[in-house]
Formats: sequence, structure tokens, C-alpha cells
Amino acid sequence: MWVQLELQFDFRKKTKKKIDYNLLVEELRKGPLTFTQIQAIAGIKRADVAQVITTLSLHYPIYEVRRGLYKLSTAEDYGDGINHQAAALKEFYEND
Repeated sequence: MWVQLELQFDFRKKTKKKIDYNLLVEELRKGPLTFTQIQAIAGIKRADVAQVITTLSLHYPIYEVRRGLYKLSTAEDYGDGINHQAAALKEFYEND
């Protein structure tokens, strides 16, 4: 006996969430964000956070300060989380 089943798919359930990258960048300008904070701001699943970070890094100088902590690089930042200009000024004034 031959039985042909018709499968019904509901494609409306899969909706793509629009992520506000500008909001993420503004929050990163205020200070470093953790992996969980990025997830909460973007409103996405934990598995999708790495993709958001990768997309951000294509357009902005973002780097991982330490595991799970991301920061937006600034002009006086060499990627090590130290403000070298401020450290040089502090050293200059301490030696006077």
C-alpha cells in the first residue's frame, strides 16, 4: 500500500530579529560589556552573540579585553586595556 504524506510547514514562526547595532556601539563607548550584557542589549539567544560580536568587529575596532569582556578601542588604546596617554602624563607629573 502506497501512502503519500503531505507535510505542512509554517514558515511564519521563523522571524529574524533586527539588532540595533548603534545601541550596542553607544553602550560600548560608555565602557566594556560582557558577553551576557551584549546578549541582553541585543535581545538574542546566547548562541547568536558571537555572530553579533563578529559583525560589530567588521565595522568598529572592538576587541576582547579578557575572556567574555569586550571593549571598543580608542585612539589612545593599544589593545591591552591601558590608557597609555594617561599613564605617560601621570608618570610625567610624578617625576616633577
